[in-house]
Amino acid sequence: MAIANQDVINAELAISELPRARTLPSAQSLQIVQHIHQTIGNKGIWPDSIERAQSEAWLAVGAIRQTLEKQGDCPSDLWDKAIELTKRWRALLMP
Repeated sequence: MAIANQDVINAELAISELPRARTLPSAQSLQIVQHIHQTIGNKGIWPDSIERAQSEAWLAVGAIRQTLEKQGDCPSDLWDKAIELTKRWRALLMP
């Protein structure tokens, strides 16, 4: 299924880019996080467990985006949570 493959690609992109964004200046981090946040949006095609996992990852990335926008810096625990939740979502997508 093409959409399934794209969701896996999107999850893997987020997993690889979140740690990198974490180390960059906040303006660059914000650009990357905004892109990830737009990319991993919910498609509504999966069983509830996957949709929930995707939604949790999306919300965690959104929390980073909002924190960077408002404060210019983001605490490590928010980065850790977003990475962990994105990995969990990707794991559910994999056969």
